[in-house]
Amino acid sequence: MKTSFLEKIEDLTVERVRQARSKISDSEIQLRARQARHPMDFLERLKSRASPRVIAEVKRHSPSLGAIAMDLNPIEVAREFVAAGAFALSVLTEPHYFAGSIEDLAVIRGEFPDFPILMKDFVVDPYQLYLARVAGADAILLIAALLGKRLGELIAQTQAVGLTPLVEVHTSQEFDEAVGCGAKLIGVNNRNLHTLEVDLTTSFSLVAKHQPDLTLIAESGLKTADEIHKLGKAGFDGFLIGSSLTQGKRPGASLREILRAAP
Repeated sequence: MKTSFLEKIEDLTVERVRQARSKISDSEIQLRARQARHPMDFLERLKSRASPRVIAEVKRHSPSLGAIAMDLNPIEVAREFVAAGAFALSVLTEPHYFAGSIEDLAVIRGEFPDFPILMKDFVVDPYQLYLARVAGADAILLIAALLGKRLGELIAQTQAVGLTPLVEVHTSQEFDEAVGCGAKLIGVNNRNLHTLEVDLTTSFSLVAKHQPDLTLIAESGLKTADEIHKLGKAGFDGFLIGSSLTQGKRPGASLREILRAAP
C-alpha cells in the first residue's frame, strides 16, 4: 500500500496522463507542440532580471493547508502578480490535490503572450512536456524525488521540446544527482514531499552546494521579505512563493509588500 504523498500523486498522475493520451495521441500532441508558440529562454530571462526575482504562484488548494482560494480567477490573479513586479508566474496544473488545470495555464498565456510562465505539475511522462508546450509554458518542474533514475532522461527530453527544466531537490543526494544529470536551474524545496513538512533550514543547508554555473531557486514556506533577503544573501537567485500570496484577498498587494520590503 502506498502511503506517502509523492507515491499517491504519482499514481494519480499516471492515470491522468493515460486518460489524456486516450483523447489526444502522442503523434497529435507532438504535432500541436511543434505548431505552438516557441518558448522563451526562462533561465536567461531570470539571469537578466534584477533581484529580488519572485516566481509568483497561481494556487487554489494545497494538500497541507487545504483550500486556499478555490474561487480564484487565474487571469485576475496573474494580472495582480504581473503588475506587482513578479519575475514570472508559476501555474499549478495538478487537479487532484491542487485544484489546477492545464486550461489555467493556457488562459494566462493568452492574456500574457510574452511573460515567463512555469508549469508546475508532477511530471512522470514525456507526454506532459508536449502538453506544457501546447498550453504555452516556458519552463516545467521536474522533481528529482519523483523521477529518480529517469531524471537525466526527462531533463534531456524537456530541453528537446524547447522548455527550460527547473529541477527540484530536497536533499544533498538529490542535489548532486541533479547536477550530475546536467541541471542548471535547481529549485530547493523546503517541503518534504513524502511527509509534506516544511523546514526553511533545507535551503540554507543546500545553498552551500551552489556553483558558479548554477542558478538556484528557493521554494516552499516563504512568507516574508526578511526570509527572501536572508536567502538571497546566502546565495539564492530567485524565490518561488505560492500559498502565502494567494491566501489573502489581494495577492498582488501581498507580493508588492514583500518586494517593497526586500532590500
